[in-house]
Amino acid sequence: MAFSQAEAIQGYYGPQPMYGNGLAGRKLTLLRWSYTPDWWVDLLERHGFRDIDAEVLAAPDPVNVGTLMVRARIPA
Repeated sequence: MAFSQAEAIQGYYGPQPMYGNGLAGRKLTLLRWSYTPDWWVDLLERHGFRDIDAEVLAAPDPVNVGTLMVRARIPA
């Protein structure tokens, strides 16, 4: 499994509402689960995932938000 999203805002963890499909002309409210990389590793380990890599990649311009990248697998 792999996913990416904007990095978590310090102090604001858990489900975060956001708009999806907003550029298509209508607002669709979605929940994004926003946690630190360590939190994702712990959660995924507790659900049977292994070889977990979770890190925030810094944005090229430091004033912009980084990207959380998470990869994990379930043993066969």
